[in-house]
Amino acid sequence: MLGLILSGCAFISLDAHDARKAGLCTDAAACEELTAASDTGALTCPASGDWLQVGLGEDHSCGLRAGGGIVCFGDDGSGKLDVPDDCYVALDVGQDHACALTHEGRVRCWGDDTHGQLDVPAGGGWTWVGAGRDFSCAGDGQGATACWGIGDKDQLAAPTAALERGTSGGFHSCGLDVDGEAACWGLDNYDQLAPDAGPFTDLSAGGHHTCGLAADGLVHCWGGNQAGQTQAPAVLYAQISAGWETTCATTPGGALQCWGAQGSHGHGIPPDIGTWQWIAVGEKHSCALDDSGVLTCWGYDWFGQTHPPD
Repeated sequence: MLGLILSGCAFISLDAHDARKAGLCTDAAACEELTAASDTGALTCPASGDWLQVGLGEDHSCGLRAGGGIVCFGDDGSGKLDVPDDCYVALDVGQDHACALTHEGRVRCWGDDTHGQLDVPAGGGWTWVGAGRDFSCAGDGQGATACWGIGDKDQLAAPTAALERGTSGGFHSCGLDVDGEAACWGLDNYDQLAPDAGPFTDLSAGGHHTCGLAADGLVHCWGGNQAGQTQAPAVLYAQISAGWETTCATTPGGALQCWGAQGSHGHGIPPDIGTWQWIAVGEKHSCALDDSGVLTCWGYDWFGQTHPPD
């Protein structure tokens, strides 16, 4: 489990479903300072330190750093790189917008707002957030799930079940209940809403498919299979990421494996050397973090979306 440290206050978990625990402090003075800054809206975390999480849009990338700040790179159209100042614990990126959870459990979004992608739910207490193509969803793990943005394909029709974590893809979303079973909503033209039986420990939604990491370490995928993106090799995995028509995963030994579309710029062809902690797959590019903390990206790079800053 990854952690964030800010001025002596320990952010317990990067995982969106645990983000509600963020802000538990180990140093009284630092926590008093944190609370005061939060109350005035003056709290800002630096976008520096180790890479903890990366989300990929169509032509841009955003990464959460150990300092609690987020940095975005690539195409700056529609303000996609203009991250609001705050302290963050989790991140997800849609086609042309991004959303993140703050240390207080609030949702903040930036980028394109053509379909209301920035009309975030009020208040705090949110424990996960997922950004789809032109919509987003967030949940509190207790039964409240809110979705906003475009809803022409039922993307906003979230279930009433308590979902401990969730993920949003092209036009659909899926979440996990307390038993690790998946529930999905949105577009269903490729059986995206018919998940395999769990229990799962994690989910990742792609363009028209979703993959779940099962408790036994195998990956199960369902939905669109135009390029073989649901045909996971039957080996053990540690982490998964679903792109538009590509799925990639890390193995317990730190290898990368991808299936589905390789892409015209090779975003579905991972590096064949190195030991990797995690991977993120987008529509046309991918990024992975190696065991030394170096973030490597590859694929389509017209806007510099595969060149992360130091």
